[in-house]
Amino acid sequence: MNPRKALSYLKELRAAAKHYNTSLAFQCRRALLLHNRHLFSLEDILFWGLTNPKISDPEFSRYISKESRTRLVSRVNQFAAIETVNNKALFYELCESAKINIPRTYGVYGEQVNTRGTKRAVVSCRVLDDGSYVGKPTHGCNGVGLIFFKKSSGTYSFGESFMGEDDAHAFLLAQSQTDTLVVQDWIEPHPDLMKISLSRGAQSVRVVTFLEENGQVHILLSKFKFICNNNLTDNFLHGESGNLIADVDTKTGKITAAWTKHPGEIGLREIDTHPDSQESLHISLPYWHKVVEIAVTGAKIFPKLRCLAWDIAFSPTGPVVLEANVNWEIFPTSPYSPPTSTSDWDRLIY
Repeated sequence: MNPRKALSYLKELRAAAKHYNTSLAFQCRRALLLHNRHLFSLEDILFWGLTNPKISDPEFSRYISKESRTRLVSRVNQFAAIETVNNKALFYELCESAKINIPRTYGVYGEQVNTRGTKRAVVSCRVLDDGSYVGKPTHGCNGVGLIFFKKSSGTYSFGESFMGEDDAHAFLLAQSQTDTLVVQDWIEPHPDLMKISLSRGAQSVRVVTFLEENGQVHILLSKFKFICNNNLTDNFLHGESGNLIADVDTKTGKITAAWTKHPGEIGLREIDTHPDSQESLHISLPYWHKVVEIAVTGAKIFPKLRCLAWDIAFSPTGPVVLEANVNWEIFPTSPYSPPTSTSDWDRLIY
């Protein structure tokens, strides 16, 4: 490590010592433990507040770093199979075949499918009935490039912009040139969740599954994302979106803790009520047994991708799969549950 970087790290650890009212020696010892034994980077250690003395050293055996996540997925997921989830149109076809509930899907947008396209039918906004829709880049991630629009009597609204049919078609066609758009119904949120978030955006839980060699599916962790600031997507985006993340008891679906990230502040801040509605965040998520059932079923239809993160939204009528991710974001705000029957687990993550 070069001296300039070492001094920068020392400065950050000194700030963490002040923030947590601990000694610099404690911060350095904790950071070295997390880095050397658990493969956490110093950036993530400080971002997530893992030098907080309220977290005891023994607890970290059940925390997983981004580096460990990367090692795990590279060792249990076959590279050739990744396209089956990265390509949303293909992914939705496979889910439909397995009777897994997904948003109603109309096809990919455009006059022709590009070279990274799929077998799914091509669709135009001209054939859509009046309603609310979303166009998803076929290979998009983190909510980037989503296009929300409504159609009513030949008029299309894209946020505050209104277009006629020809202009709307030209706009969507232009957006689909680099990566085709999968056109789906806009999923309305469950009323219990909309009461808390005050947003029409779909809110989802991320369920990380691990398919063991004996064919059993184990849930490593579950995180729910509360929308704030009237956002239309629930992506946390390292706190930049203003949305919240929450720990979920994988057995009951109950929110056990919720967290917000303030720019420039070390670590996360635990929060009990939603900042927009003042409603309690300590709720039980609806349809939880169905959510678990969907995640388990989904894990089994992708046997070559043994570790996946499922984003499952809560609609008024039941859970709906939005996507599955290979390179799932990690939220080390509470311990995960390693599989008990996988004897070589440490070899997979270290």
